[in-house]
Amino acid sequence: MGCISYADLINRAICGVAQTEEMSEADLKEYICKDGPNTPTISVPGGFVFTTADGLAAIHELGRLWRSESADRKRRLNSERAAILAAEVFGEALAAGAFKTGTDPREAKKKLRRRLEDRLAAVEHDVVHTFPCHILDDTSIGEFDVGPVRFWPRLVWLDYAERIEGRKADWVKYLREAWTKNVAPPEGKTLHECYVRIIHSGFGFCKWAATVTISGNDIGRSKERAHTATRLAVDALGVVLNRRDALNLRGPGDELRPRAAVTIMHVPKKSISLGQSLDLPRLGGRPGFAKSYLDDTKAYRDATGKAIDPIVAVKPSGSIPRLRQTWCDALFWFGEARRDPTDFMALVRYGMSLDVLTQARQERGITCLLAALFGMRPNDTFLTDGKTLAKAAERIYNARSQLGHGGRPALLEDLPFSRASTDMIAALALQRYVMCLSHYTGTDCYEKFLGAIPEILPRLLKPTG
Repeated sequence: MGCISYADLINRAICGVAQTEEMSEADLKEYICKDGPNTPTISVPGGFVFTTADGLAAIHELGRLWRSESADRKRRLNSERAAILAAEVFGEALAAGAFKTGTDPREAKKKLRRRLEDRLAAVEHDVVHTFPCHILDDTSIGEFDVGPVRFWPRLVWLDYAERIEGRKADWVKYLREAWTKNVAPPEGKTLHECYVRIIHSGFGFCKWAATVTISGNDIGRSKERAHTATRLAVDALGVVLNRRDALNLRGPGDELRPRAAVTIMHVPKKSISLGQSLDLPRLGGRPGFAKSYLDDTKAYRDATGKAIDPIVAVKPSGSIPRLRQTWCDALFWFGEARRDPTDFMALVRYGMSLDVLTQARQERGITCLLAALFGMRPNDTFLTDGKTLAKAAERIYNARSQLGHGGRPALLEDLPFSRASTDMIAALALQRYVMCLSHYTGTDCYEKFLGAIPEILPRLLKPTG
């Protein structure tokens, strides 16, 4: 297929509208009845106009083509939003008489691109995104950061929300009363009372809010960046915890409300047998646990924050964006592995996490990386059952490949490697990788970073007085 041109797409877009405009009343009615609510339309100021499916597809493709021409645009809005934006500005230009049958495609291209660029230029302001979270039971420790993501006790977040608005807000007052007095929000119909009910329902039993500020992005991309950064920050907080405790950390995309599950069993000629469980995310620990957790993880959270920073930035700063992105991608798969209820699928995802850390250098790459991060040789005994580091890496990688690609039976079969051991190895690898990365001063090259780890690691492991 040849390259799609602006001229072809613009002609198709204009023809789509023209075809529906030229339909008789009876033909248009039949056309609308055929697809019903799915009939292709273009929004214009004050209403909409009909078009054909091909015409609408051409408009969406115009947006995607315009986005693909610029790395800056690709960072600031996603493909779907580019398509939607193109439909919006095409409708505005259509209503203004800019696009008609016979319009010079070169002139139409200029007008369309100018409108699209003006729209993108209008999103230079900051947007603060907030996500309800379960973090620690003890909220007396106050707010804390994981790089660009800040976690607030929900009552403290209300103060921050008023600072953002620059005034005392009624919805804050009502919500504070509902949370401090543990009462239902007001049932009124004012806008502020509706805000209170929506936010109160969204938080549920969550004691924390996570916020992240995104600048210079289209709102669709802004939401994506904020959601991703917060998801990574929550998962990063769990890396230094065991899996059971880490699963009590909940953020965007997680189930935040308590859930009950029941199992029902019958043995013939005997009474019914029931089992019941409750998923209630709590992370309490001994007295003082929350403070010591934050104190002990300060350096790690600082390192993690540096790695997550590029997720929120339009133009990432720093000299090693690829290595930071690598760690974030690996952390994503690690988080998915921990949340997966199916053990064999978790092994696939743990293996993917480690493979991503090596930038796809497979079994040998995982062996070399683990040897560097753990200060060992491949043939050194690694696990209590006598497995060497190389054998452990082989088992993890083979599990990832065989289970993920269907080369080994999975359902109801014994695992080829312990889930608990794999979790421990991947968690420690992620922790040491990002700590070494925060002290690395070389180029954005995996081989150079791998070679620098043996020099950096002893400084990180040196006991402090």
